[in-house]
Amino acid sequence: MIVFKDKSLKIRWINLGIVYQLEGNVSKEEALKIVESLH
Repeated sequence: MIVFKDKSLKIRWINLGIVYQLEGNVSKEEALKIVESLH
């Protein structure tokens, strides 16, 4: 789940029972890089 709200970003990525969560002021471009790095 990816939520953009008020320039803040919350990414929750569940893989093999592991939850990665990142919160903060991140641009969409940076967020896409983060998501791609999790694949």
